[in-house]
Amino acid sequence: MVEVAEGHPSVGIVGTYGMSNDGGRWIGLPLKTAVFSGRELCRSHLLNGLDVIGSPTSLLYRADLIRREETFFPGVDPSGDVAACYKCLQDYDFGFVRQILYFERVHEKAISTKNRELNGFLVDRIEFLAKYGPIYLDHDELENRTEELLCHYKPQKTPDSCLGM
Repeated sequence: MVEVAEGHPSVGIVGTYGMSNDGGRWIGLPLKTAVFSGRELCRSHLLNGLDVIGSPTSLLYRADLIRREETFFPGVDPSGDVAACYKCLQDYDFGFVRQILYFERVHEKAISTKNRELNGFLVDRIEFLAKYGPIYLDHDELENRTEELLCHYKPQKTPDSCLGM
């Protein structure tokens, strides 16, 4: 991971494959590419949930990115790590190492497990879309994606009536 970061000064965050005791974390990045546009990666995350950014145990952050902020992970919510990535990747690229370099232990008492059960990550996705969508998406993309996510949030609509999710 350090090799990718040192070899590409435009890279602010480096990620890697990981495994977990609940099946693993595999993502859909092109195989022959090690450096990705941070802006394009954030677009993909907002539009279709490309699962690359987030968990600090799976990422390497360039030290000057951490030092430039008084509080690197904004807020106290469980998704402050994703918000930090959205902020950094506005100006930096994302590097990726195709090796399994971390293990995540998922258990029933983890905050993320409870958050998944309550669909709490949907609220985070809506919040990130409202905050970072205007930076990474055009007007129509933002409007369409907001409608998709809100469709799943509103109790009067059934998931069958929602588009794209």
